[in-house]
Amino acid sequence: MRRALLLLTATLLASTSARAAPVLWSLASSTGRVVTLDVTRTPTGYSGVLHEPTDLWANYRRAVPCPGPAVLPAGSPFLTMTRRPDGTFDLTLNTREYPIGPAGLGSAPASDCPFQPVHHHGYFADRAAAVAADRAQVGLLPPEGDTFLILEPTREPCPVPEDATHTCAGVFPRVPLLFAPMVDTDDDGLFDEWELGGLRAGGQVLDLPAMGANPDHKDLFVQIDATAETAYTTEELSAFMVALADLPVSNPDGHPGIALHLDAGPNSKLDLRSGRTWGALARGDPAHASLPEHFSAYPGTAGCPPDTSDVDLEPAPFRELMARRLDPIRARVFRYVAVVKYLGASDDCFTGQNWGVYTSGFVVSDFVSGTASSSPHRLGTFLHELGHSLGLLHGGDVRDNYKPNYLSVMNYLYQLAGLRRAGDLQARYTYSATEPTPTNSVDEAHLDEAVGVRLVMPVEPLLKHYCSSDSTPWFRLNRPEDLDCSGLPVVPGVRAIDLTPDNHRGATVLRTFNDVAHLKLPVPPASGAGGGARGAATESLRWGDALHRLATDVNDRTPPTVRLAVRPGSGGRVATVTTHDDVGLGSLVVTSGGQEKVVRLSPPTGDARRDSTSTVDVPAAGPVSVVVSDLVGHTARASAP
Repeated sequence: MRRALLLLTATLLASTSARAAPVLWSLASSTGRVVTLDVTRTPTGYSGVLHEPTDLWANYRRAVPCPGPAVLPAGSPFLTMTRRPDGTFDLTLNTREYPIGPAGLGSAPASDCPFQPVHHHGYFADRAAAVAADRAQVGLLPPEGDTFLILEPTREPCPVPEDATHTCAGVFPRVPLLFAPMVDTDDDGLFDEWELGGLRAGGQVLDLPAMGANPDHKDLFVQIDATAETAYTTEELSAFMVALADLPVSNPDGHPGIALHLDAGPNSKLDLRSGRTWGALARGDPAHASLPEHFSAYPGTAGCPPDTSDVDLEPAPFRELMARRLDPIRARVFRYVAVVKYLGASDDCFTGQNWGVYTSGFVVSDFVSGTASSSPHRLGTFLHELGHSLGLLHGGDVRDNYKPNYLSVMNYLYQLAGLRRAGDLQARYTYSATEPTPTNSVDEAHLDEAVGVRLVMPVEPLLKHYCSSDSTPWFRLNRPEDLDCSGLPVVPGVRAIDLTPDNHRGATVLRTFNDVAHLKLPVPPASGAGGGARGAATESLRWGDALHRLATDVNDRTPPTVRLAVRPGSGGRVATVTTHDDVGLGSLVVTSGGQEKVVRLSPPTGDARRDSTSTVDVPAAGPVSVVVSDLVGHTARASAP
């Protein structure tokens, strides 16, 4: 029996800046003849037209082309694929009929050799499935590429042409395989076909279209598990999504930004635009009982490692948690995040942990010595750890931390403090989108305190720089500044001043980095959750130290005030907590009957809240206590019987 093989190769013809850029597909028969198509994505599937004129459709060995000038011009419709609800396709090829003439095969008049549609059923498959579909053709598969389109005729194959009275046009005696690398138009690591028809693997379907995926706009999916005390609020989740939606990232649909889809439970929003919730599609848990209060441990220490430590949390607990909580099919699309109270055995360790840079998941902590962090700090910390997961270091592309001109949430200077411009009343939390240039770089070897830091940057930012005295003051550009942190009047004259805590390196040129242009959206292999670069690139900010620096920055030494009143309620009692702080309130934790209830007081974006009255339901009996914190970590306590 003769065997037929079609190989379909694909090459991108144009950049993805245009919607549904055409792809070049080459269909090669086992005779070596080729038909080249320009294929584009349609609302219902794919469509292909001839890239160049052709008179060929010889699917069988020794098949003789029909006589005469029966040529289809370039641009003629040749391929149509319509997606079925199950993700497969109805496929039509515009093929040549080869009737048998008086003198045998190929002797029919040209008028009897029309192009006509022939129908098939097709589906995308990986190399293993393609091999299983037709082992006889394995030797003919190209060595590159892992995605194929398998065609199944919609009628029985006809006999071998030499022994038949007709050829049945394009009905093949064997299953043909089309080498068809799938296209990712928006370059977010998710193939168009996944975002239009769902990801199908191992008998499972991940319904990405129902989850808000768009093949023409970059999508990023994250599954979040938390405890009742650490769960992100609706306002916080929206702030995370807004931060990525506002990034100057181009998309084929013409709208900027990245669509962040946060599965934090059934009631969390799928996206910003629709307002729909995850519902039955959710796998994230906002009250996951198995998350420990103190997550994992630091090797070789009973509490937190020292500031200079190159020690990460033991990765095994996180790997095991992610493997248990993230379905294998989801692991190809979703990053995984666990939100816990503390990292390590101490109540005052670090803000988060990635095991490496460019990872498939991370863990973040939420409490400092029994006090819940504020919403702005949670926004900065989530974006910081997400940035590591997307391939960013503390200096963008380098490990150098505390660069004053690197305006990014990846920089410890701005992770919790946020980014500010002169005259702004509120901080922003985002990634840098500034390309490094000589005019926005800082040469530590040539600084003059009488002049300050000379930079040309978008708008006029307020900057910070590192001081070993724990003070990291804000300063404006091109103005006298105590750059050496001496506390003395400025010293005129050009000299070398180290603005970062890397004294062992001496003066160097500090460059900014365009984070936005280098985000790695595709999910790395699962091993990325526990491997990769170690050390300073992945260390996280120590909560207590960072809050102390913030207090010094704003010269805030006054703790908040708090009043607690408890009265009977319909289901027990109601605690009313009235608080005030001159700078801004962070959060409060109400404890009663062995239960903690957390209230975030200042919004993740917008002006800080200085006064608040909160009511919390508490059990009918037993003492009630409350701890309130401000935005720089100062606390106040109250209790009632």
